[in-house]
Amino acid sequence: MTDVMNLFANLKEISPVQARNLMANNEESLVFIGRNSCGFCRLFLPKLVEAADEIDQDFYFVDSTNTASDQDLADLREELGVRTVPSLVVLGGSKRFTNLNIDSSIPSTDLKDLLTRS
Repeated sequence: MTDVMNLFANLKEISPVQARNLMANNEESLVFIGRNSCGFCRLFLPKLVEAADEIDQDFYFVDSTNTASDQDLADLREELGVRTVPSLVVLGGSKRFTNLNIDSSIPSTDLKDLLTRS
């Protein structure tokens, strides 16, 4: 298994229903939406893991592989404005959600700054 596939295998995966439940929490949660078959997701994930580790930020993972056949997933993506992956959203807190509108080419230092401000 490649290093990136190991990263995917070790993510804290949650279902779309669990992600939706996080929106009602007072505490904010960071959620990465993507899939291991996505080249951009495979480029982005190591940067996310590095940045999150540096600032001690936990995050969850919603696997978007079955968007076409999973209505809960399709509904979640529509509600959050997630048209493409990878996507990074903050759920809960003072707002129900904030889509961080990241780009997979973001440098890890900029990603760390974005996570610190979010």
